Amino acid sequence: MIELLTADEMAALDRRTIQDLGVPGMVLMENAADGCARAITHRWPDELAAGLVHLAGPGNNGGDGHAIARKLANRGVAVQVWLLCDPSKVSGDARTNLD
Repeated sequence: MIELLTADEMAALDRRTIQDLGVPGMVLMENAADGCARAITHRWPDELAAGLVHLAGPGNNGGDGHAIARKLANRGVAVQVWLLCDPSKVSGDARTNLD
């Protein structure tokens, strides 16, 4: 059975994983990006030939997207990143992946 989590539940699990288990947030972001990039490549291989536009805000969801975009670009996909906020608003792990 698949269980879907709310945003608050997922944030709580992320916090517990980072604080209680000592897994860095960047590691979580990279692992999520690996899985998403594989799924996207598998699901839409023909569409990726035309390239991809990544739209992102300042938070960690944007950071996840930056990591996915990087992984797809490393696989030869033409990627454009459109940041939908003031770049100075991006911080932490999201900033690392944007940079």
